[in-house]
Amino acid sequence: MREPSIDQVAEVLGEIVDLAGGSVDERAVLGEDIPLDSKEMLRVVSRIESLYRFHFAPGDLLSVQTVGDLLDAIRRGTGGGCGDG
Repeated sequence: MREPSIDQVAEVLGEIVDLAGGSVDERAVLGEDIPLDSKEMLRVVSRIESLYRFHFAPGDLLSVQTVGDLLDAIRRGTGGGCGDG
């Protein structure tokens, strides 16, 4: 599978919550800029794990606050490296 991208993460987020036509960037804060509650975040995590065929390690999501943090966690989990941001 190719390296995870912001577009793929945005697509997953858009499947779970209404993004109101807004664009998703790496600085968007989950739960604020992206309106996710805890149940929706679990759905996002489950969908990402299914899509990329891996499981987040316990604690991987504790520091995730932004879309960029989530993308970095996916890259770590899939061995795709780490972003700069």
